[in-house]
Amino acid sequence: MSYASAFEEDMVGLDVDQLPLELREQARKEKHSQGGYRFDSPAAREHIKQQRAAIWAWFRGLGGNLIKHGVNLTKVPLPVELCEARSFLQRLTDSWCYTDLLHAAAAASDPVERLKLVVAFAVGGMRQQVSCDKPFNPILGETLQGVFPCGCRVYAEQFEYYGSSCWSATFTGNSVKGSQHGDSMLRFASDGAVITWSLPTIHIRGVLFGDRVVKYHDTITFADNKNGLRCKLSIDPAAPKKKGLVKRLLSKARHPRSSAGHDQLLGDLLRVGPGGSEVLLDSCSGTWLGELCWDKEAAANGTSAAAAAPGQLQGGGMAGLPSSAALSASDATGHRSGKGISVTKKLWDAKASKVWRVAPLSDDDPQLLPSDYRYRPDVQAHDGGARDAAQRWKLLLETRQRKDRALREAAGVVEHGGHGHRHSSSSSTRLGSAEELPGLEGEPASNGDRH
Repeated sequence: MSYASAFEEDMVGLDVDQLPLELREQARKEKHSQGGYRFDSPAAREHIKQQRAAIWAWFRGLGGNLIKHGVNLTKVPLPVELCEARSFLQRLTDSWCYTDLLHAAAAASDPVERLKLVVAFAVGGMRQQVSCDKPFNPILGETLQGVFPCGCRVYAEQFEYYGSSCWSATFTGNSVKGSQHGDSMLRFASDGAVITWSLPTIHIRGVLFGDRVVKYHDTITFADNKNGLRCKLSIDPAAPKKKGLVKRLLSKARHPRSSAGHDQLLGDLLRVGPGGSEVLLDSCSGTWLGELCWDKEAAANGTSAAAAAPGQLQGGGMAGLPSSAALSASDATGHRSGKGISVTKKLWDAKASKVWRVAPLSDDDPQLLPSDYRYRPDVQAHDGGARDAAQRWKLLLETRQRKDRALREAAGVVEHGGHGHRHSSSSSTRLGSAEELPGLEGEPASNGDRH
């Protein structure tokens, strides 16, 4: 048995006082923490046990710096045992799987109702990102092309080095914190409005020992500047500070907290006037694990997004699909009734809202690019069970990216450059060929014929 495996076995019944000094305080805090998504099924626990064996082996190579100072996970190669057989670009599309909400938002004539739907769309995407495994880091120039069942086409490209300022993730002790920098954006053709929002910080506990738990926390802002609208959404907010009796009562009336008080969503939708004046239009509450509800219902007069039947939504191809925009506490299925789609305040429900996945273009599609994610040899090897080959491919591709970036920096190439940046390093778009890893049996098929 390897050192890592033996240590993992010892950790099962380890008392807190037996942990290294740097980890004791963290372990005591996590023992009493609550909330979050817990991976507690037998299958998940067995999978996590295997991951931890690999983590402890990796941990030995990093030494005490991991505990004391943390490690930027975008700048070091991780063991493939922590990865799923998907690229980051594939995983990214999971955030967009509630496409009926997007279609409803596009059909909305009321900017307020449209913003409510976009908030629900974003919260649902957060829930879909929860996983025991991380995706493979994207390769500079890597692309994805696909289509949702509604006919909505997806085009994605990694045009910035993944280890740059666009994403950060730090491993310290028994936890990982990650965040994506920059705003997400939706532009609507009906009036040219652009809705932007930031993404929350994700916190993963129990990496080395204890329960594996995923939590989100932050206050994120959705903004529609064209229409003067803003929604401030607090995710897992801290317990409210002491207030006067009147303020406490008003706060509870606007934002009723659940008995558990964890993983909650509390938000206010505001109209921002000249000089920064704010008028409260509506409030939302729920949990990112379960549902999102707005306090006020939209008028069912055919002008709001939720009142539009799925078959009538922009983009077509939605006829007969149950809509997340029709969900309510009394009708959690979202199906049509004899009176049409009921307009309700619950816009997203993790148990009832339909999830739609992107279907990739077929291999023989003439529009398929040679830089498509499916030609990554490290992901191919991992998917085929060839872990050693996957690890070597992963290391080769990540090392190449770092060398390419060093050459760009030496040449004075600016890291943020859109298309110019993408073309400045054409070698990084090569996803690999079998000749680069001689001596490995069971190599994934080369994609050289597409380059």
